Amino acid sequence: MAKEFITKAHYPGDEMPTYEYKCQTCDTFIDRQVDVEDRDDAWNCPCGGPMKRVYTAVPVKFNGRGFYSTGG
Repeated sequence: MAKEFITKAHYPGDEMPTYEYKCQTCDTFIDRQVDVEDRDDAWNCPCGGPMKRVYTAVPVKFNGRGFYSTGG
């Protein structure tokens, strides 16, 4: 599984979020910086297959009083 990084042209200092996509044909993962408004636009992998956005869990750690602790 190859992994690429594609950057969309933007103005200097204009930070855009990075989204991960997976090709439905060849299982290639591609990280792509995309404007928030364009993140769900359909586009194809270099192999020609459709890309689908990958959703991942965000790590969360609860600190402080009032949170239940399991000893870990």
